[in-house]
Amino acid sequence: MVFCQQEGGEPSVPGTGKKGNSTAYERGMAHLKRAEYPQALELFTEAIQSEPEAPDGYVGRALAYHSLGEKTPRFATRRRRG
Repeated sequence: MVFCQQEGGEPSVPGTGKKGNSTAYERGMAHLKRAEYPQALELFTEAIQSEPEAPDGYVGRALAYHSLGEKTPRFATRRRRG
């Protein structure tokens, strides 16, 4: 696991947006491993909201959706107008 220094000198885990041992991403992974997919989805969404540029939350959420049998969630099928 890679750690980065943030302002104030406290370490953070990239892809989680939070400091410390129990991040939303890590808790989501624990739920995913226990096949508790709805709980995992909530936590991965929280991780995404905390740090939208980090890919880990998106990957975790995709794995949870896939495990629930949803190949493409509805929000991902919307096309942008431009």
